[in-house]
Parts: sequence; C-alpha cells; structure tokens
Amino acid sequence: MAGDCSSKAALRARLGTSAPWIAGIVNLTPDSFSDGGQISDQQAARKCIEKLRTDGAQIIDIGGESTGPGRKPVSSAAELARIEEAVGEAAKKCFVSVDTFKAGTAQRCIELGAQMINDISALRFDSEMPQLIAESGAFIVIMFSKEEDASPHATLRAQTYQDVVEHISRFLEERVEYALRCGIRKEQIILDPGMGAFISTLPGYSWEILHRFGELRRRFADFALLIGTSRKSFLGGELNARDPLSQLTGLAAHLEGADIIRTHNPAMAREFFCAWQKLHCTA
Repeated sequence: MAGDCSSKAALRARLGTSAPWIAGIVNLTPDSFSDGGQISDQQAARKCIEKLRTDGAQIIDIGGESTGPGRKPVSSAAELARIEEAVGEAAKKCFVSVDTFKAGTAQRCIELGAQMINDISALRFDSEMPQLIAESGAFIVIMFSKEEDASPHATLRAQTYQDVVEHISRFLEERVEYALRCGIRKEQIILDPGMGAFISTLPGYSWEILHRFGELRRRFADFALLIGTSRKSFLGGELNARDPLSQLTGLAAHLEGADIIRTHNPAMAREFFCAWQKLHCTA
C-alpha cells in the first residue's frame, strides 16, 4: 500500500487498528508540568490507566521522571519505584510505552511487558539503550531535542534555527543511521520531531513544525511519526485551558501524516477526530 510505512505496519499488526493511534499520558511523578502529583498511589494509577483506555487510548505511555525545564534528574531505581507496578499491571491488558532514557529502567519495563520505549535523548544518554532495543525487539521513539546527550531535560533556552524543519530532519536522519548501525530494525523506529521547550522557548518554531509537518512525512516515509503537543507552553494561555488547542494541533498533524498523537486527554482527541470525519464524510 502506498505510504504504508514499515514501522506503521508493525504498529498496526501489534495494535490491530489503523492510525491515528492515541497515546494516553500517565505521569507518575510529583513534578510534571501538567499533572505532577495528581496520581499519588498505585490505585490512582490503575484508575487513570483504565480511564485513558476507556476514553480511546490504544497506547498507554507511562513516565516516572519529569523532563520539563527546571526538573531534577532521578535515578533509575527511583524511576522504577514509581512506575514498575503500573507498567506490569497495564502491560497485561494493553500496549504500554515507557517514557525513559535509562536502559536499566527500560530493560525492567520490557521484562514486565512494555512494548515501546520513548527516549527523549534519541539514544544519546545511555550507551546501553541501543543494544537493549535491538535485542528486545521493542519499538523505540527517537525524539528531536535541542538539549545535549548528557542532560536530556528541557531547558528554557531560546534556540534559533535558520530552517527548523531541515535542522530536525538532519538530526533524525543521523539518529536513525546510528540506530540501524546498532542493530535496531527500521520497523522498530518511530520518530518524534519534539515540540515546545525541546525545540525552543520561542513558540513560532513549534507552530512552523506543525505548518510544515507534511515535509517530515515525505522525508521519513518509512517510519511512523509521533506528535506530542499536549498542554505545551507554545500553545499559549493558561495550562488548564490548553486541551482544545492540544487536540486541534494533534488533528492538524495527523492530517499531514502523524500516526501517533500523544495526549493527556484521549476523550477530547477522539471527539476532534470524530467531528472531522463527520464533516468530511460523503453520503
């Protein structure tokens, strides 16, 4: 099928449905920018995961370390203490992604049944991560970030670019080549252009990425693409009012080729997709 990317086909085989796939966010952290501390125990985590699934998320993306500006790093042991039980329980029921750049955390979560690792460092932070992904066969999300490999957390740097889409594309091409050299198969790789502070504190660049998302789709035709705009500061306004724009930008990216929409609010995301389909259906 034309345009049927290899990792996209692999995801379809695993999930049993077609894109767009909704990745519901579970932050088991005290300091995440959007919902830090809201999930205070394992019972709350279970309820959150079940709600995300009920609301239409096919992927549950679980994180145990906030990587927003100003957040402090945590050890792999501390990260696992937060997420291990939730990952193990959720993996028995659904497709689980784990948001980590540490190989130790990723290995344990894969042992528990996680099928995807969402590495914001693009395999730069932990030298053991590429071999783990290659040997396990798990999907790996490779994300663009302006930050250096030794410190993946986002900073409040107003990075500027001559051509932001070209810059991101070259970065992702280099990281894909590295992943392939390490034995990771093409069908395992999912690409994320990064958004918000991972690009720059200048919001125009994130909007430009959305405007030109089709260029990324054409350039990376063999890979599934993930977009994560949910509640990010470039959207503007108060944090608790950003969900509608989050879903609008996710829908816009999907219409230009994004396959996975990472969101805090799967129910609203589904409403936007369903409304679009109704507006464009033919009798």
